[in-house]
Amino acid sequence: MNPTKLTGRGGPGRGQGRKPAAADALLKVHALRLSDPDWKEFELLGGIKWLRAVLAASRGARPAATLANTAALRAALIAKIQELEVE
Repeated sequence: MNPTKLTGRGGPGRGQGRKPAAADALLKVHALRLSDPDWKEFELLGGIKWLRAVLAASRGARPAATLANTAALRAALIAKIQELEVE
């Protein structure tokens, strides 16, 4: 066999391995450390499905910070400070 014909072979291949599914593409894996009683409670509550529902509800409950919200809050705080200074 001629060794010059083998150049360019070997090494890692690009695009190799299992491709992520569309739903799994955005998920990250993290460790969760809980005591045995806490782990049992977590499982009784529904495990990861419960946690995702809690996080989704939390995201919907808090308003997105926008420039208009910040300006309105700043104006309200200035008005309250001026009100307190007058007293």
